[in-house]
Amino acid sequence: MVAGSGFLVDTLASEIRARSLDAALVLLGRLDREALWDLYAQSTLLLHVSLTEGQPQVLYEAAAAGLPIIATAVGGVASALGYGTRGILVAPRDVDAIVKAIRSLDGDAPRREAMIREAWEWAAADTMDVQVPRVVQFIKDRIGVVVDC
Repeated sequence: MVAGSGFLVDTLASEIRARSLDAALVLLGRLDREALWDLYAQSTLLLHVSLTEGQPQVLYEAAAAGLPIIATAVGGVASALGYGTRGILVAPRDVDAIVKAIRSLDGDAPRREAMIREAWEWAAADTMDVQVPRVVQFIKDRIGVVVDC
């Protein structure tokens, strides 16, 4: 299942039809929060493929939902996934590496569980409640501005 939408969704839909993959791939479009959490609950892993990225929110969400994560190592993704301790990193456009990563999770329960635990702990420790005081302290330390939150 593919959640979300973007400027390539029509191209993806055309490729799915052209390759007769309609039964294997479903484009769900943009989901509201409740539907997204329902999807996480039904899922066995999160595959996040991108050519460019910051630090996507979906990584936090998947970690909080207890899903193992496979993602392309672009932008801030590698750092977010602990350079491989909180998820499996693959090169962009490397379909063989993606397939290998998915299969590796199926046969290695201890590794899968360790990644899920590491990712969950990362997400739990990187909440807004944790980040806001850090940012406030950074501002106070660097520019001497008194900020009261």
